[in-house]
Amino acid sequence: MSKLPGFGGGAYTLQSVDADAQTCVNLYPEADESGQGKGSPVLVLKPGLSLFATLPSGPVRGLWVGENRLFAAGGSTLYEVSAGGGVTSRGNIGSDGRMVQMFPNGDQLGVISAGAFWLDNGSSVVQPNFRPPNASQLVTAMQGTYLDSYFVVIDQPSGADSASVRRFRWSTPLDGTQWDLLQAAAKEGYPDELIGMLSDHEDLWLFGSQTTEVWRSNYSAKPEDAPWERDPGAFIHYGLAAEFAANRIGQGIIWLSGDPRGHARAFYAQGYQPTRVSTHAIEEEWATYGTRADAESFAYSDNGHDFWQLTFPSANRTWVYDLTTKLWHRRGYWNGSSLDRDRARCHGYCFGKHLVGDYANGNIYVMSQQTYTDNGTPIHWERAVPHVTGEEKRIFHSRMELAMEKGTGATVTLDWSNDGGHSWNTARNATTGSSGLYRTRVVWRRLGHARDRVYRFSGTTSSKTVLVDAFIEAQAGSN
Repeated sequence: MSKLPGFGGGAYTLQSVDADAQTCVNLYPEADESGQGKGSPVLVLKPGLSLFATLPSGPVRGLWVGENRLFAAGGSTLYEVSAGGGVTSRGNIGSDGRMVQMFPNGDQLGVISAGAFWLDNGSSVVQPNFRPPNASQLVTAMQGTYLDSYFVVIDQPSGADSASVRRFRWSTPLDGTQWDLLQAAAKEGYPDELIGMLSDHEDLWLFGSQTTEVWRSNYSAKPEDAPWERDPGAFIHYGLAAEFAANRIGQGIIWLSGDPRGHARAFYAQGYQPTRVSTHAIEEEWATYGTRADAESFAYSDNGHDFWQLTFPSANRTWVYDLTTKLWHRRGYWNGSSLDRDRARCHGYCFGKHLVGDYANGNIYVMSQQTYTDNGTPIHWERAVPHVTGEEKRIFHSRMELAMEKGTGATVTLDWSNDGGHSWNTARNATTGSSGLYRTRVVWRRLGHARDRVYRFSGTTSSKTVLVDAFIEAQAGSN
């Protein structure tokens, strides 16, 4: 037998499945860095979820971690969650169902929620006003960050003020209660709407709907000047397709882009040079979604991997990019018959745990590779491999073997397509036997013949699952 080519790859399904029909669902490739392992890369089950805490109101709209403290936005309330899962209300922050952003200045916690800037000052949650003569006006915000001792926010756009679609403003240094209406600037490199903001490596990234520009510290020392000025050498002709789809990851920034030509692509920039990290296959998938403007994302690091999890709520799909392997896979919650979007909406690492918030309720989960269900629901996985073909000659398939680490008595399904991935045969099941959580061989025999075949492995598990390798025994015919 020989290794099944391309078994340990990621998701790559083109519009023409005759060319490529690979899937990778709730599994991610992991390379053996020694270069001497049996299977490289192997396919590892995505981390499962176990309940950590439940907020009195949901859904979970955001998490923030700092100095071993966890703050969570649930519904219209800001909470603090203890290491034991206890929940304490901090105060009201309003709710519009959208994601919440949180960032500290050392003594205060700024919160962007429901079109406004809120401030947890340690004793209560307040909504600051501007300083006189504008004391009757509240500070509004749709996005924000913290940089160089300032809270920085993007104005909530106002129909009566056309400049507000490009304007951002900042607080007094180290004090989120003090705001001057004149302390403001505007995205200036291109007249598109300002919809996103990040701080990274002492730079302020301003994401427009079509372009992105970077502002750096302004050392002019004039009191009337903005704390930052635009770097003309850091202008990027790719904007942001969704407000909550940009994150820091690794040593750079990753985001779902939009541009004047209507493309949706993912870019990673280490420095100011964007590199496309999406593929033709996944871009073709995204193009079928009714909207991409509601996308939400978060980034996290685990077991040597840097993951960016990107969810499209309207399309009910979650995709994950692994910056370490440069491969994509899909994640989802098994509803008993099909996959919904992944339960995790936001992430924070606290108390030595990866914690994620549920998009549909007030649950906060521990996300762990040592958990093999999604809060008790089995995880469904799938891997469809590249086409098995030999210059369109007939190939006789006599045996397929899957080497894996899997729980006792689990069922693994194999089916295949002889028409390039358009239709699939009746699935054939095999069990892993009673060998426990050790290496097991799953074998299928008498698999017929085809000129072009796509194999698909799948299963639903509540135990550890690692697909180590696959082997095929086949013989080419003469025509």
